[in-house]
Amino acid sequence: MSSDKNVVLICGPYKTGTSLLASKLENQGYYNPSTLSNSNEHGHGRMDNYYLTKECVEVRRINNKIISQKPQRFRYVPEYINLEILNYLNELNVPYVLKDPLFVFTLHIWLHNLQILKKKAKVYFTFRDRTELLKSWLHAYHTRGLYNDNKSIIEQMIQYQNYQILYCKQHNFPFEFYYHQTILPNGI
Repeated sequence: MSSDKNVVLICGPYKTGTSLLASKLENQGYYNPSTLSNSNEHGHGRMDNYYLTKECVEVRRINNKIISQKPQRFRYVPEYINLEILNYLNELNVPYVLKDPLFVFTLHIWLHNLQILKKKAKVYFTFRDRTELLKSWLHAYHTRGLYNDNKSIIEQMIQYQNYQILYCKQHNFPFEFYYHQTILPNGI
């Protein structure tokens, strides 16, 4: 799982192992800016007492801004947002890891800006068995609320993640797949 890239971006729907993978990369020496930008490292304003989300508040703020623009498939964003991304990425020292489940919608915009900065990047796409994924979504407060508001949100996130995989293939960005497996108490 090691990477010779300066920047690693983790893209996957909520509850697919993005936080676990971010922790593994941190242990390999990748800096995660969530530790500085995220008070108590509890995700985007959520007090989650069960695990550290590894989500950077600044990345989430920018991703929410992109999504609020509602561009067609998020292809076209206002230049001021691209400038925000460029400025943010330029401030970070490499090597670093960024993860946000909203990358399923916005990853290609971040990759485009990394290209402009001539920073080497690698993407990890995270996956989980759909039955286990739904169970996990329904167990956690935040994702249960998202699911109750929109029963097709999981499929939408997976569909957009597939778009991001295609984007990486078409633009020659290196990527790998990471499959999260639930380990049951009895070891099955």
